[in-house]
Amino acid sequence: MIAKMTNSKTEVILALDVESRAKAEHILEKTGDDLKWVKMNKDNLNAIGVNTDIPEQVDNLARLSVESGINGIVSSPLELVRLRPKLPTETIFVTPGIRPIGSSSGDQKRIMTPKQAANAGADFLVIGRPILEAVEPKKTLFEIQTELSL
Repeated sequence: MIAKMTNSKTEVILALDVESRAKAEHILEKTGDDLKWVKMNKDNLNAIGVNTDIPEQVDNLARLSVESGINGIVSSPLELVRLRPKLPTETIFVTPGIRPIGSSSGDQKRIMTPKQAANAGADFLVIGRPILEAVEPKKTLFEIQTELSL
């Protein structure tokens, strides 16, 4: 199920996939023991022969993706701010880690509010738990839409 809201600048897509990392890990366990969550850091990049720093590697991959004909990038809000001016204006940005004002950041470290992300150039906002875990999800969606239209 997908819920979609639109204003003049940004679309918000709520993809109901898995409710938690724990559930995702449970699913991964069933698919094979060689599938793991990997957080890339400098040591992991070096281990696979990448000797640039993480921001430079992200920039390189985003540029290569666009040059290869991919028209969209999934990036955290923090990379969005850096990548948007470096890539063609028609590049689409899907941005997870969106937390409405007053929401818990949970396990997300690189977050922005919906308005901040829209102003930074996000085309699609990924907002899951703040809506799914809200006491009144419909009210939360309305508040997000209101914030985006200001």
